[in-house]
Amino acid sequence: MLKRVYNQNRCTGCGICTINCPQKILKISNGHCVITDFDKCTRCQICQQVCPYLAIEFKNEEKSTFPVLLKGVTIPFHTGCYQGMIERLLAEVCEAMKLENKLVIFKSKDARFEINVEIYGSDNYLKDALEYKHNHPEKIVVVYYTDEEPWQHKQAISDFKELDNTPITIFHMLNYFSNLKLKPTSDEYAIDLCEILCISKDAALVARGSFTDIKRITEVKRYMKEAIGHQLEANGYTFLELTLPCHWRLLDKPQGTITSLQVIENIEWFKNIINKMYPLKKYK
Repeated sequence: MLKRVYNQNRCTGCGICTINCPQKILKISNGHCVITDFDKCTRCQICQQVCPYLAIEFKNEEKSTFPVLLKGVTIPFHTGCYQGMIERLLAEVCEAMKLENKLVIFKSKDARFEINVEIYGSDNYLKDALEYKHNHPEKIVVVYYTDEEPWQHKQAISDFKELDNTPITIFHMLNYFSNLKLKPTSDEYAIDLCEILCISKDAALVARGSFTDIKRITEVKRYMKEAIGHQLEANGYTFLELTLPCHWRLLDKPQGTITSLQVIENIEWFKNIINKMYPLKKYK
């Protein structure tokens, strides 16, 4: 029988598990997750799948389901941050495909990405990733491309237009939406990169996903697996744009604690506004 293990030290009380539990038996009390009725728990493991902080784990006969590639990693910066979700999904996909020893991550120097593989951070990380893949075609190269400010978005448009058929996988992290919340009519970020890239003959996969509920999380994991599969077959580059609500930015970078109510309100705003502006689907 599956045993549910809860790590209180990793739980920040964001409340994301409470809105995804199909039995509605989870609540946040004193800043931590609490089960209100153990008898109603069906061990569906959805709470484990949606937790950004890896605070919930199910074990079968003491065998851990926790990804080996995430052993010892720290929790992300802010309450409700989906950074840990991205790392975990990638770790699970690579372990399932037995590619743990082939995965290499490229990111900017300042970006956080914690997973127990080779990681390179630099100012020219996209260029470095392309060069590395040419020299090491046997490796699975994933570029963690952060897009959080207007100047970064303009740079992203320029960078991605120059992509060739080098088989790398790009995770385009789109979380600059605090400006759109303050100015809903702003067209500052109206350019849809997926629409641009999906017509490229060099692109094997172009898709956009998010993390607002278990359905979307499962979808992102499927896209990741498909993207890496294309890379294994050298079909061209794969581009997965991930829209995510950074609760810290959406709340104007508060100094104090972010509550579960604030996280839930942000998620609803994100579903109603951003997911409609930036459709979640496979473009190619």
